[in-house]
Amino acid sequence: MASCRRRPRSRCLIISPRARSRWCAWAMRVTPTLTPTSSSRTGPARRFLSRWPPGFRGGTSRLPRHSRPIRSTPMPELAEVEVARRNVERWWQHRCAREVRLIDPKVLRDATPRELEDALGRRLVAMHRRGKYLWAELEGGFALMFHFRMTGKITCEDSPEPRFARLAWRIDEAGWLVFKDPRRLGHVEVLGPGELDHYDALQRMGPEPEDATAAGLKAACSARRLLKSALLDQSVVAGVGNIAISELFWRLKLPVEVRCGELDDAQWEALAKEMPRYFDQILQRSMADEIAYLNEAGGDNIFEVYGREGEPCPRCQAPLKVARVAGRSSYYCPTCQGEP
Repeated sequence: MASCRRRPRSRCLIISPRARSRWCAWAMRVTPTLTPTSSSRTGPARRFLSRWPPGFRGGTSRLPRHSRPIRSTPMPELAEVEVARRNVERWWQHRCAREVRLIDPKVLRDATPRELEDALGRRLVAMHRRGKYLWAELEGGFALMFHFRMTGKITCEDSPEPRFARLAWRIDEAGWLVFKDPRRLGHVEVLGPGELDHYDALQRMGPEPEDATAAGLKAACSARRLLKSALLDQSVVAGVGNIAISELFWRLKLPVEVRCGELDDAQWEALAKEMPRYFDQILQRSMADEIAYLNEAGGDNIFEVYGREGEPCPRCQAPLKVARVAGRSSYYCPTCQGEP
């Protein structure tokens, strides 16, 4: 162990060759400067663009684009948030919190612990969902907005501090309602009277899948835009996520890289009809006392194609594949949908 020349105060494992003497792995990674590979005084220095000198085997080689593994972390979509809405409304049942514990202050956004306690001390009027947003309507015009992000959920527990607990409030006859979030990306917002009416994300949100029409979808999507990219845009249709798009494209036999201008009127009609049908079916399969995300321990895969690379297509038995489209993984059948 020795001190890195780029980070003298650290005690780094020095792995660099003589071309960059006494540089640690971090310094090699973040410095894109051109470096001579020859120390000969007689010949001209040869320069290269790679951060690692030719022949140096200490770094990991970059895999070709087609061979790099595609990793994707599923995020809450409409069905998961609707499950949470129904559960929390059933547990809370128009009562007020008797005790509040803010376990992780990071979960609270733009409010003080006192304001949070005051809001939860008010009687619940109703739980609402819009797209992927969930909020509690409280008496007096107040509201509590929950953002699950990637791993957030609300569960009913016997104790206020189970693993990954960030916020807990006690409801008579139900127990502790606990906001859990292993990755600590979710947050809670306290909204005062009238603030919900001007909440920016809700103002810009498109129609719910059951309210979307073929004409409305077609008008909101430019012809050259990827259909997947358009559907991920919450201003086009609310609540549709990456998993739903893979499933919908497979059901409708749409190529994963299809552009909006390539769909005919019949396909727009089929898409508008299939979206609410798909979410109704997924909601029935997802109903439980706790949201189970696909990537967490104990989470079951309830989808036909998503997360099933290499498995047989439920329709034609061809092996399913995965490709990266619009920056996200897309699972598809090469026989039913064609290759991208």
